[in-house]
Amino acid sequence: MNDRTKAQVTSGPCEACGAVAVEGREGCQRLFDEILGREFGDYRYGRVHRLTVDTYSLQHPEQYMRSGKSFVAHLTGMCAALETVEAMAINQAV
Repeated sequence: MNDRTKAQVTSGPCEACGAVAVEGREGCQRLFDEILGREFGDYRYGRVHRLTVDTYSLQHPEQYMRSGKSFVAHLTGMCAALETVEAMAINQAV
């Protein structure tokens, strides 16, 4: 079996968000970790870091949201990033 066939066999949806990734949920987490590494390694991604974390957290609540307060903070952060240029000030206030 070649690498492409192996990837096809082990690919599946993430049980939390439905994204298709190699090894399902574990692969989805690895993709998130890679994105975070890129954001921390290149300052140009800094403006979208909060949106990345908020979005992933809302898609994976069993791991990243342990309370209603956490849910509200992530949802507010995502909405602020998408709706206004004042997202940083709104997130600090929350």
